[in-house]
Amino acid sequence: MGNRKCILLLASTTLKQYAKILACLPFFVFTVGTAQKKLDTLKRELSLATTDSMQINLKVKISRELHRQPSHGEEDIQIAKEAVDQAINAPNSIIYARALNNLGLLYRYHQQYPLSIPLHVKAFEIIEDQDSLSLDKMIFANNAGVAGRYSADYELAVNYYMKALQIAEAENSLLNIEIACNGLGNTFMSIPHRQEEGLNYLQRALNVAKQADNRLGLAMNYLTISGYYDKLLQHETARSYLNELYKLNQELNDTYGQAITLKAFGESYLIENNNLSLSEDYFLKAFQMFKGIGDKHRQALTLYNLGQVAFKQKNHPLSLKRLTDALNRSEQLNNKVLIVNISEIISTIYEETANYSEALAYYKKARDYKDSINLASQEVQIATIVNQFDLEKKEAEIGLLKKEQSYQQNQIDNHKAAIKNRGIIIFLLAAVFLTLAIIILLQYRNSKNKKKSQSIIHQQEKDKVEAEYKRNLLEAEILANQMKLNPHFLFNCLNSIKFLIQQNDTRKAIKYLVKFSRFTRMVLETSNKPMHSILEELELISFYLELEKNRFNSDFTYTITNTIDNEANKVYIPTMILQPFVENAIWHGLLPSKKETKCVAISVKKNNGKVEIYIDDNGQGRQEKKASPFEAHKSRGTEITNERIKLFNKSYDKSLEYKIIDKKGSKGEALGTCVVIRIK
Repeated sequence: MGNRKCILLLASTTLKQYAKILACLPFFVFTVGTAQKKLDTLKRELSLATTDSMQINLKVKISRELHRQPSHGEEDIQIAKEAVDQAINAPNSIIYARALNNLGLLYRYHQQYPLSIPLHVKAFEIIEDQDSLSLDKMIFANNAGVAGRYSADYELAVNYYMKALQIAEAENSLLNIEIACNGLGNTFMSIPHRQEEGLNYLQRALNVAKQADNRLGLAMNYLTISGYYDKLLQHETARSYLNELYKLNQELNDTYGQAITLKAFGESYLIENNNLSLSEDYFLKAFQMFKGIGDKHRQALTLYNLGQVAFKQKNHPLSLKRLTDALNRSEQLNNKVLIVNISEIISTIYEETANYSEALAYYKKARDYKDSINLASQEVQIATIVNQFDLEKKEAEIGLLKKEQSYQQNQIDNHKAAIKNRGIIIFLLAAVFLTLAIIILLQYRNSKNKKKSQSIIHQQEKDKVEAEYKRNLLEAEILANQMKLNPHFLFNCLNSIKFLIQQNDTRKAIKYLVKFSRFTRMVLETSNKPMHSILEELELISFYLELEKNRFNSDFTYTITNTIDNEANKVYIPTMILQPFVENAIWHGLLPSKKETKCVAISVKKNNGKVEIYIDDNGQGRQEKKASPFEAHKSRGTEITNERIKLFNKSYDKSLEYKIIDKKGSKGEALGTCVVIRIK
């Protein structure tokens, strides 16, 4: 009964909101018209501006105003780039720094975070030693932190948030202290085993926001802290913060904020999985409010949540209806991440209802969009390298131009001084004309030789700079081409079952596809986690081994032994770190071997307080160089694994190392290979 009253009240509220929107429609039209007038005024001022500084500042303002327009494409970024190019030669470094920061912001607004990071960092570095620009330094450092956090570069994010916090504390700027602490809190929340540290920073940000009566800051921190407690499954504590957030949004009469809070309530009950009906009520209320304010993105997200609720309630028809609606909206918005998530759960529903053709179709859709996301990410990274190289090249050209101008000015000054000296000498020593003529001749010859020497030096310097440009360009192109070759670890598994699907053996193909879909779901669930427990890693590897075994008609066997029991759930390693070693054991050890019994054994043990993982096979070993049909299988797994281990050892307090042991018999014959991985 209480829920029914809430729904009726919500319906009444929604009707009132529609009425308000209709009443405010002339105001919105007026606002759009005002924005266009402001843009026209700025462009008119730009056409009349006479100095570089005025033109650069106006281009920055125009780019921001263009971004606020409903349809601007990438014109805002183009104008911002023009401002940067013009600002390179500006006499005041702060003008150049602000132009760089503006371009970085626009890239960030376009969700091209890797492109924005070097721009914010460079803007900060340009003015880092200037004491009078504290506000700009805080802004640039916080922007670098945000871009780093959105790109999952947590080390860079923490570094620049800390710089912003130090400056804000020195300046006693409550607003910037709250911004930096909130950024640090969100960053540490994303790093395993540092969530407690993140919570401390979020609590500090919350206290500072209360002290400064910053209600927007209060709302942001209430929402973030509630999400943290939901992850800890402390849902009552999480909802206490959401209740405070809802009261605050009511006081502010913020419809959007209230809708966000209702959606957060729904997610909390969805995670708890105890009162799904109440979760559904919250999502339905939030959906109506998002619909009332015309937020299409949040409508799609909320429909996805409602589809999840129905799925957990085993109401597959309702779940499919909601998810299909959410998918259509996501495709209209071109939200690739949401398309992947929705397609995966629809594929799971069809799989559970034995509709394997539809399950396969939606699985492929999710995979294709996932690959598209990865390709777009690589293209952005390549563009980052090219943009950074172009910027450095322009800066170098400007530096060379200034050097040439300085040299020419020195020559002019020297020439003027020489003329003045000659006049004085002629005036004073008219009686000794012959001596003066000799002196003038010597000076002329010296000046000619000096010019010739300077010309040679200048040409050498110019050739050196051009050679350096060509070398840097070649390195950038090589690096960009290498980035296109980054492997996708799922492709190894896909190759293992590919031919089964092509053989038209439908029964086996579906059987193996179901196993593969479960495996890929686990991989995708952990794809955004840099680390997970050994227990989770062993579960993933068991799926991988089963797929490889089925692929090769049980040509080998495998065993997995865990002797450290529950402790394996507390020791963390990089995600999928074992897979390249297991792949090498199968493809390069077991499959080419002529032995009747082929086996790979994975075991986890504890030795002298260190956890050790053994990957042991009885294959042909590494020393034998026999030609086999498996030589076509190439892998960059070891190279990538070494890079991941270096990054892991650098970023975390754990140390991970491995060694490869070539097993031999008494006569030196190969008995296989054993990989030992130690976690300290």
